[in-house]
Amino acid sequence: MTAELLRVLLFTTTIIVVVVAFGAAIKPLADSSLGSGSVVKYVALAMIPMLQFALPFSAGFAATLVLHRFAADNELVAMSTNGLRYRTIFVPVFAVGFALLIGMFILLHTIVPRFWGRMQDLLAKDATTIFMSAVSRGEALEVGQVSIYADTAMIDPVPPDNGAEQRLLLQGVAAIQKNGAGQPVSEFTSEFATVDVHRGREGVIMKLAMSNGSGFNAAEGTVVFVPTAQPQAVQLGRALEADAKSMTYFELQGVRNDLPNHIEVQPVRQSVLLSLTRAQVWQCIARELETSGKIELVEEGGRRSYQIQGATLVNDTLQPRSPNTTVRIVELDRAKPIREALCSQVVMPFDSEDSSAGRVDLIATAPIAKDLLRSQGLSSRWPARIRGLSAAPCSTSNIADLEFAQLAPKVGQLAQLDSNVPKTIQGASSSALANLLKKMNEVNVDAFSHLCQRAALAWSAPLIILLGASLAAWKRNSLPLTMYLIAFIPGILNIVMIAGGQQVIRAESLVWGVIISWTGNAILLLCSMYAFRQMARN
Repeated sequence: MTAELLRVLLFTTTIIVVVVAFGAAIKPLADSSLGSGSVVKYVALAMIPMLQFALPFSAGFAATLVLHRFAADNELVAMSTNGLRYRTIFVPVFAVGFALLIGMFILLHTIVPRFWGRMQDLLAKDATTIFMSAVSRGEALEVGQVSIYADTAMIDPVPPDNGAEQRLLLQGVAAIQKNGAGQPVSEFTSEFATVDVHRGREGVIMKLAMSNGSGFNAAEGTVVFVPTAQPQAVQLGRALEADAKSMTYFELQGVRNDLPNHIEVQPVRQSVLLSLTRAQVWQCIARELETSGKIELVEEGGRRSYQIQGATLVNDTLQPRSPNTTVRIVELDRAKPIREALCSQVVMPFDSEDSSAGRVDLIATAPIAKDLLRSQGLSSRWPARIRGLSAAPCSTSNIADLEFAQLAPKVGQLAQLDSNVPKTIQGASSSALANLLKKMNEVNVDAFSHLCQRAALAWSAPLIILLGASLAAWKRNSLPLTMYLIAFIPGILNIVMIAGGQQVIRAESLVWGVIISWTGNAILLLCSMYAFRQMARN
């Protein structure tokens, strides 16, 4: 019986997995994201992941056919008459089911994730095909937080000598850079552009270069015309390096044990660190103004600096220390005063392009400037906004070294009355910490949902084979395909409930998600026990 089961199982699995693998290639072929030369390789790779769905049903089919033939030929009755208990007769079925259980666990937790990753990488390697097909459909190429549009595209017959594998020539190009909330941050447009495709260990990278283009910054509302514009390079391949679907059991457990350092959590964690950095800069500025009566802001590179005198920190602005006075700003070049300005107040918003050092911009309100290099002290023009300044005596290097456990206490300290931190920064810090905890929980729940889904799917194989064998032996006078159909329906229901349970878990309904994921297996088990009991009684 065991040999017959394995023979039919192998034959049935081969047929089902080939058909399902070709079905998995339909969507990439339909949207032209898979080149014709890669179809065979893609289907070959897809066969391994499709085993997780083919094995349970092919095992149930094999058990139904083999046990039905044994029952129809009265071999089961003969064995029972000779004193063999049905539990003993079904030992080959139990053995094959147990082997499938172990095999499914190994397959789902170690082998299938690797092949999912290879399938994604294969699609990424057809980067040129993906881009060309998107242009032909009039759609944008969406990669991460960058959208690239083009009216026409063609492959340059002469490859560039900059290490790129291919170069695309585009006309009518627009590239939109978005933030984490999906809102446009900057936009580049150009009549002509080139896209260089580089391949390396990190995947496929597309570098866009525009000639005679214009750039728009949404935050500042400014438009800049540049002879050459190079937006941020975009990476194809795996959308995320740590895609849970492509991670093994041990990698998923590693993610759950080290959530603060996960690749998806890092950007949110950096937001918390940036808020703490900015808060520390404000506290340092307030402390320096109280102790020495001045603060010096230095440009990147250290050549030029701006010394602010006679000011005190009020919320998020520098106000005159005494009524009816002004704030004095002295500009220094290599520590030599060259210009000064008297103003009613100074606003110092943080540099929107700075993501680590806590640099500020300097905006003087109604400045009256004069040149200090000339003895007459002639009037001078003062810049409307001076960008990218750092407080000279303030060091924020220790913020980057904070452990995750230290972040919450640090954010809590900002709410103290004597923290001298503007309410906007306090709110941003609390919001960033809440987003960090939420993102960590999302990553943890997503990893758990995959572990639960794989475990439930692994158990479905032995349960389906047991149900098919029990039904075939019980209803030996019925058609075998009829018995398989009866076993097939709860098997399909189980797959649907496993997938639905995974989605419910991701929606953070953990208990209900686990219940839904395993209810299908419970139904299979109850049906198998009922069929086995009826077979033994009759």
